[in-house]
Amino acid sequence: MRMKPLGRAVIVGGLWLGAAIATAMTPLLPVMEMRPSNQEQLIAPYAALLDNGSPEEGGQLNQDPRPCAERVPLVSALISEEMLSDAGEGLLPLLADCGAAPQQVALNPVSVSFIGGFNQSSPAANNVALSSSTSSTWTATTHTASGGSWLHATPASGTAPGHVSISVNTAGLALGTYHGTVRVTATGVMNSPQVVPVKLTVANLPDTGAPTAPTGLVATAMSMTRVELTWTGSTDNSGGTGVDHYEVWRKVDNNPYAKIAEPSANRFTDTAVTPSKAYAYKIVAVDGATPPNASATSSNVDLATTVTFTDDPLTAWTTVDKVTHVNELRQAVNAARSTAGLPTANWTDPTVTAITPIKKVHVDELRAQLNQARTALSVLAITFTDSTLTTSTLIKKVHVEELRNGVK
Repeated sequence: MRMKPLGRAVIVGGLWLGAAIATAMTPLLPVMEMRPSNQEQLIAPYAALLDNGSPEEGGQLNQDPRPCAERVPLVSALISEEMLSDAGEGLLPLLADCGAAPQQVALNPVSVSFIGGFNQSSPAANNVALSSSTSSTWTATTHTASGGSWLHATPASGTAPGHVSISVNTAGLALGTYHGTVRVTATGVMNSPQVVPVKLTVANLPDTGAPTAPTGLVATAMSMTRVELTWTGSTDNSGGTGVDHYEVWRKVDNNPYAKIAEPSANRFTDTAVTPSKAYAYKIVAVDGATPPNASATSSNVDLATTVTFTDDPLTAWTTVDKVTHVNELRQAVNAARSTAGLPTANWTDPTVTAITPIKKVHVDELRAQLNQARTALSVLAITFTDSTLTTSTLIKKVHVEELRNGVK
């Protein structure tokens, strides 16, 4: 098989080159010339790449459809007729580039934007995923166009695949738009470094952050017509409008909670109570935004019962156990059960008289019925001293006080 003359053109690496380049290549022939014994066998695999002659004759150069491993040897140059006259039917074959695909690292997303409220909490961070065709270590550095340290990338280094968290700190920043970049430099990849543009807009945004929930609510019945409430105050979100007031919510006789007051301080006196009732309270904090933001309910609900107790406080080894102590506690526990929506308790010795001795079962029943009511109201159950009483256990001052404090 003889090569078709190509005039003044030459093909090198799949490109048609003019005679000037062909002439320039001539001195290389003595060094790189290869003369296989069967040149037709060498040339035949590439003949299909030529369609209807040279480009000068209107021909096309077709792409080699075979896998890379089959493209060896690759005839990178078909020498022009004039060159063949000097070098015989010399061919300039080069090995195909069948090496592994170049390793790369990819980021997703490729850019990040933030919107932060002026004098408000910084927006949430964004994660950028790093993937690589090979295991690669990387480092991340930040740069801000206007200076300052508002842009952060964590961790500062890692191994792909992985992620880098990009965050901004808007504290102290004026209204406006800020630009920066996170530069990710990876080892062993050809497209490193990669740069993630970061845009931060600081604007006047509405306050949508709620205050923290009040904590430590304590409700105490000071008399049959007055309940004192105190709690630990709330704080508003950074840059928010601040806590404007609190809402006091109250429940009685298994009715739904109702808002009864909006004090500005973390204390309130409820005088709209009646004797022999149990009241459950919870507190909500509200900020001054428009519209206002309300906190979650207080971290605890507390119970107060407007029942007065005889011999309050008790004196150890002095105060004598009395029937009235048991009857008053039973009244208060049943009031708590009513507010919780529970039925009236059934008592052993339902009618306790002056000659009825106070028994272990009386105390056990009061404890069980009270804790059932407290649990139903989401009030913490009481852990009692001498939790397991025996018939030989003396009824102590602490046993009565714990029950009283559980309903007060």
